[in-house]
Amino acid sequence: MGADEVNALRTILPVGVLLVAGACGGGSDNGAIAGPPSSAVTQATDAPTTTGGPAVTDPPTATDAVSIEKQAFGPKAVTVKVGQTVTWTNKETDGDSHTVTFDAGDVRSAVLPPNATYAHAFTTPGTFAYHCSIHADMHGVVVVTS
Repeated sequence: MGADEVNALRTILPVGVLLVAGACGGGSDNGAIAGPPSSAVTQATDAPTTTGGPAVTDPPTATDAVSIEKQAFGPKAVTVKVGQTVTWTNKETDGDSHTVTFDAGDVRSAVLPPNATYAHAFTTPGTFAYHCSIHADMHGVVVVTS
């Protein structure tokens, strides 16, 4: 191999490695999530969590209803009392499905197609962070008070 060939490989090889590395990541999990039916009500047994995902900086809104539309939970932060149930409704008009997956990992909805709902009853106080497992940039928080 001549000096010109070696120099060409030194230039091309790093670019090839970057292209291969970029092709290996970044996929989304579009598979179904095991869990209760979309209209099921579950009891919260997970420990309060304030970790996971980007921080939600919106002040909590006192409501038990969360809309899912335009690739976002709204409001992003809600506050309820112990014993209340929060209901998420997928109001997307473009056909996108979503999930409600708590960052603690043991409570999650099934995949919610448009117009589907998921309800979760909170039995312990704390801060419960959640996200959409299909769309990594969708996050929310439920603050449960005594």
